[in-house]
Amino acid sequence: MIQLQTSLWLLWLFLALALYFAGNSHCLAYSKAQRNTVTSPKVFARVNSKDAPVRGVFILLAVETLLTLFTASDSLREQFEILVNLAVVTNVVPYVLCILAVPTMMRMAGVAESRIKRSNYVFGAGVIYCLYAIYACGFDAMVGSAVAVSIGFVIYVLRKAWDTRRAHRLQQSID
Repeated sequence: MIQLQTSLWLLWLFLALALYFAGNSHCLAYSKAQRNTVTSPKVFARVNSKDAPVRGVFILLAVETLLTLFTASDSLREQFEILVNLAVVTNVVPYVLCILAVPTMMRMAGVAESRIKRSNYVFGAGVIYCLYAIYACGFDAMVGSAVAVSIGFVIYVLRKAWDTRRAHRLQQSID
């Protein structure tokens, strides 16, 4: 049991690092946004001729395969369930945040208020379903996801501070 707990902590640590560096590079919009930033390696912003971040997807596949090896346990069913629940929680939370942002984006786009109100029912049903999916994954998956996202957030903040400090020093050297 101790080996399983240790491997889960390693899984969460590596997942946090993968989330930070990959930034869900399988999402095309994020890939396009990453092209102009320095917060993650450029390989995740590269796209092929069809504007898809294929290299980033394969790198994430390799990282996830390594993470699977770190969670090796006697019961493959238990291992698979842990990975699936953790993946569901870490992927559904951003969807909930996106759903909650849609009415604001619709207002900014000038959509009629009556249409926004009708759409809110669909958005509400989507949020309720996503929250149920997160709840169904269990407490361990929620805690694991929170740990992974927290570690990724700390790494992001430290990297951003380091980049800001470096830019400030560069500006001072120019002046």
